[in-house]
Amino acid sequence: MQCYQQRNSAHRKVAAVDAGQGFIVHVARRTPFTEAIMSSLGPLEGRSSWGGAWFDSENRSLARSEDLGGLGRSNTGTWRGPVRQSRRSVPKLSRVRRSTLILGLVLWGAGCADPSGSDVDAGSSLGDDAQVHDGGSTSDAGSTSDAGSTSDAGSTSDAGATSDAGMRPLPPYVPTQVGEARLITTTNTIHDVRPTLPPDGLGGLRSIGDYSGGAANRWASYWGKHIVHGGGHAATEDSSIYAVAYEDTAVSWELVAGMPDLRERGVWYNFGGGKNSYAYFTLHGADSTMPDDPDNPAGWALPDDPRQNPREISPGWPAAGHTYDTLSIISPQWSGDPKGALLRHAGFALGMSISRYTFFAHRFRFSGTTWDRLEPASAINQATCIDTKRGRAKFPYSRGYRDLTTGNWVHVPGETTGLPKGYVDNRLSEYHEQRDIFVFCTNTQEETHDQLPSKWAWWPGGDDDGVRHLVTWTGAPPPNVATSSETGRASVVYVDALKQLGFFSFADRDAYYLIDVPDDPREPWTANRVEIFGDGRPSLLVHPAGHVYGRWDWLPALRSFSYIPLSESASGRIDQVVLVRVVE
Repeated sequence: MQCYQQRNSAHRKVAAVDAGQGFIVHVARRTPFTEAIMSSLGPLEGRSSWGGAWFDSENRSLARSEDLGGLGRSNTGTWRGPVRQSRRSVPKLSRVRRSTLILGLVLWGAGCADPSGSDVDAGSSLGDDAQVHDGGSTSDAGSTSDAGSTSDAGSTSDAGATSDAGMRPLPPYVPTQVGEARLITTTNTIHDVRPTLPPDGLGGLRSIGDYSGGAANRWASYWGKHIVHGGGHAATEDSSIYAVAYEDTAVSWELVAGMPDLRERGVWYNFGGGKNSYAYFTLHGADSTMPDDPDNPAGWALPDDPRQNPREISPGWPAAGHTYDTLSIISPQWSGDPKGALLRHAGFALGMSISRYTFFAHRFRFSGTTWDRLEPASAINQATCIDTKRGRAKFPYSRGYRDLTTGNWVHVPGETTGLPKGYVDNRLSEYHEQRDIFVFCTNTQEETHDQLPSKWAWWPGGDDDGVRHLVTWTGAPPPNVATSSETGRASVVYVDALKQLGFFSFADRDAYYLIDVPDDPREPWTANRVEIFGDGRPSLLVHPAGHVYGRWDWLPALRSFSYIPLSESASGRIDQVVLVRVVE
């Protein structure tokens, strides 16, 4: 029997049936064959069975729901129905229908392969240790200097496009041993996919990593894509979204969305703040008219106010800026897009020559072609993360949050207390889904030395009382977020396959750390060092971009960390990426 599959994660189905002893069936992809099976069972969506089990399409096995905490959970998704119901609520199956279903599951598991492959420096009004807030935290936050980005892998309870990755063998470029780092030469370069734009002053592509990061999107394709987006002050005016696309046999760069070409509006260069530059619109608003426009000789402009000006070069399209740890991937569950969405929580060091910031957020849905502007937050800083259980985006220094379903900012008055003092370039944040806690790590500017450890804090998910708790350790804490030569050279990410935090820093560049968080996070945590070996280990890279943030992230389908060093090859082209194996 031939089984057809279509890759459309918007049509994922979960159904529950009672087949004698009862089990839960997970349908990761809607196909004619599986639709026929499900239609023969009747209207079952949204039900659960007593004493159920979960069909794990990655391991091709049935597991009792009791073994999964009653949640019916696997790498393929999460059962959202009630954990248990009366057997009377589930229709009984005849012996023939039971046999048909079981046979269908066997055939499906065996043969249905998917065929588709603030910175506030010169020109800004904030000092180095200032907190950008409005009723939020007054502890050390701030929006100053220049820095990069982290990534939240998105909701780990909605596995999306990589849910059935186990049905395919891993691509040949994936390292084979835990700890092995493999240097991968892409089939093209980032230069090959760059949009054609005015030639003057755009800045080098390597500079999109200046104080900027990225985010790995597990929903964008079968194996996932790693997004790169950044630049800004003293770096580049290029606000395009780029990605490293992992495919069945090769890895390539692609342009997800190119920045607008404003030549029809008289923009012929990018550097400087004059009327013919991108900086003009960053300063005055995307709908501004040129000062010598005969139809509007007085001109029109937004105020130079970060709470009123979203800093866009074209309506809805944000200017290039340092993204620090402010990029997150939103899962299909919360974004409404089967490929997920990219959230830029705020804007810092916007404009190559002017350096402005904004409280507005922007969201890019990957099935679309442009950004959505979201209302301004009441407080911003350079580290953010996603509460994947409740669909909220959080800043460590604020009690408020952004509702990912509506996109609106929910202001919660009151200050935060207990966060360790940290320099703006050195702030990282993540959400630990299993423990339902937020995590923050940092170092001050004075502590940027390889031999000093990083400082960590945590606070519970859900309603935020503003209290942050310092982490204690059973042994040595993880190394510094920075090095003696550069700030912001680290990343922290949640590795859902291990239910651990993953930490990497150039302060100990040939190792990564897996952090065990106890059931009670008030107890000491443990940092386990894993040696990195192979031709992709960071100490062998040639001139990698200094900052890291979300350009080191976790891709579960590849069982590896993905790292985009923006390192130049011997030819001077950016055509290398690194995979570091984490899970067997």
